[in-house]
Formats: sequence, structure tokens, C-alpha cells
Amino acid sequence: MNEHVSFSISDILRRGMALLRGRIKWLFVLTVSVPFLHWLGQGILTGFSTAAGEMTLSQGMCLLAMGVLGGLLGLVTLTATVLSAADQTLPAKQSLILAVKRLPRLLLMSVCFLLISLLISIVVIAAAWPMISVLVNSSETTGFLAALFGLAVLFIVLMAALFVSYVYFVMFPYLLILTDQPFFDALKNSCSLIRGHFWPTLGVEVVLGLISVGIFVIGTLLSCLIALLCMFLVPQWGSAVTSLAMIPFVAANTLFTQMTFLALYFTITQQMPKLNTSSLDGEFSQTL
Repeated sequence: MNEHVSFSISDILRRGMALLRGRIKWLFVLTVSVPFLHWLGQGILTGFSTAAGEMTLSQGMCLLAMGVLGGLLGLVTLTATVLSAADQTLPAKQSLILAVKRLPRLLLMSVCFLLISLLISIVVIAAAWPMISVLVNSSETTGFLAALFGLAVLFIVLMAALFVSYVYFVMFPYLLILTDQPFFDALKNSCSLIRGHFWPTLGVEVVLGLISVGIFVIGTLLSCLIALLCMFLVPQWGSAVTSLAMIPFVAANTLFTQMTFLALYFTITQQMPKLNTSSLDGEFSQTL
């Protein structure tokens, strides 16, 4: 499971693009559907112009329910996206059916990560509270600087631990979606797959982060331009239209990230996806 495989960041990005091109229309529709439906539902509920502070209690409860439903649908569409890209001969309807069947496993993963996040937050607050008290109450420069230094070290250690954990667990969702491995076996095997590939995986994540920043900047600039136009044309709809303009950029970033990590999964496990054309198949396997 942890056999070393040599690959470059460009290899992974190219294979991710091959996965994306093989079924780009269906994959993009899957990715953009949930945020668009959430935007549409929120717009209908608030009239596309009501500020959050003007919402009634019933509107707030409806928005909360929509958020929960959107989260569930998001897990389904994410799973269907991975399944559809990994096996591009799979009919669209079948990918959604399989995604619904995988939903309990993905929900368990989400709940576990939420509980772990809460536990980490409690531990961090407990560790930082004495130093925060010193910062607030200390009248001595030495005590203040020592507490400030302690908080800085705690923050650095926490960020490093979270970052390393993210690298080692990045294959976990794909093992849950694409295999029938038990939950904790998938967690362990994610670490096994990344062991020996930590630095290349970290490089892929850094490059994806930079690409995400670029996409976000472009989307934000376009949204600002649209917001300026709305100020003169339909000022009451400015916020709604600006949010709508960001959806394709967010979807494109999410889809490209998922395809890149899926390509990384196939590369490290030395497997081949079922692509729908021989040219894409050859492009993917060129440097395997």
C-alpha cells in the first residue's frame, strides 16, 4: 500500500486535467448545482434584496434548514463527481445512486472531523487561557512578552500539526468513495499511501492553493465590477447578483482541486481510471 511512486507536480496537474476533460459538462453541472440552488432558494426566500438583519425568525429557520440540506446535497454531488470522473463509462443516474449509497460513510467522516475540530479547539483554548490571562492582566513587560511568545509558539505548532494532518489524510475521502474499505482502515491507508510521498503531495497542495488564490482574485474582481454596475442599474439586487457571479469560480476551483487529488490517488495507487476516449487514456497513462 505504501510502495514509492515517482511523480512530478506537473504530472498530477496534467492527469487531473485529463480527468476533467473526459466529462467536463456533467462534472461542472454537478459541482455548480448545489451552490446555485442554495443561492436561488435564499434569493426567493429573501426577495433577492433583504438584508440579513431584516430577516424574520421563520426566514432564519428556513435558511438554516437550507444550509443543512445543502450540506447533504453537497456531499452527494462531491461523491458523484469523484465516481463520474473515476469511471467515465458510468451513467450519470447511476453515479448519483451510488453517491447516495456512500452518503453515510461521508457523513461519518464529516462528523468525526467536526468532533476532532471541537476537541482541538477545547485543548487549544485550555492551553492558551493562562497565557491570555497573563497578557490581559500582567503589568510587567517580561510576563507580557513571555505570554505573547508562548501564544506564538502554540499557534505555530498547531498550524504545523493541522497542515501535516491534512497532507496525510488527503486520500481519505477518495478511499471512502472509491473502495469498500472500513472507515478506520481507510483512515490508516490514507497515511500509508502518503508515507514516502509527503513532499510531492505537499507540493501539489501548495500549487493548488496558489491556483485557488488566483481564481478567487479573478472572481472577486469580476464580482466587484458587477457590483458597480448593479449600483446604477438594480441596486437592490447588487448583493444577490454579485454572489451569483462568484458561483462559477468557486465551482471551477472545487472541481479542479477534486480532479487533481483524484489524479494523485490514481497515481500513488498505480491504478487507471476508466476514461471515455483512448486519447485521454493514453494521456493519463503516459508517465505512469
